[in-house]
Amino acid sequence: GTAYTRREAGRCDTAGEAMVFAQGARQAARWPCKVFRSQAHPFRVRYKGEPGQDSGGVYRDFLDTVSDELMSPQLPLLVPTPNHCDDVGKERDAFLLNPAADVSPGAPARRMLHFLGQLMGICLRRGDVLPLCLSRAVWKAVLGEEMTVEDLECFDAGAAKIVRRLGRPPPEGVDADTFAIE
Repeated sequence: GTAYTRREAGRCDTAGEAMVFAQGARQAARWPCKVFRSQAHPFRVRYKGEPGQDSGGVYRDFLDTVSDELMSPQLPLLVPTPNHCDDVGKERDAFLLNPAADVSPGAPARRMLHFLGQLMGICLRRGDVLPLCLSRAVWKAVLGEEMTVEDLECFDAGAAKIVRRLGRPPPEGVDADTFAIE
């Protein structure tokens, strides 16, 4: 369908309409909150044009598919860590929330992030696996924990190196007067 075509073409679904995750987010926006609080199967998945009854297998396939989509260039929500892009340090396989995503009210990225949070909650409550590889920084932000330079180094070794250099005392003989403009 549309999601497969877009994935094959390598285009990003910024409008949040074509990819399987985006379609799920659009539908979930109309569901009552109690759907997401249920211990039972929260929703059924059916792929258009494909036979099959969701006895759990299609739902698990949905979780795998949306995770793959989220960790791809086809959705604007997650970006690879700088360590991934530079091929250095830890967390080369991890993803961060995209700081450039438009999260203004009514924006597709906001709706999709809301759905991602709902899916994460469902999976935590039910013990389902949502196979996303998120950076330690994302989890610390979710928990409201303070970031350290070591956390920064886990996903952006280059930035951590600069922060450490800036934190060192200046070399002997260098002070504010060294940079004074006369």
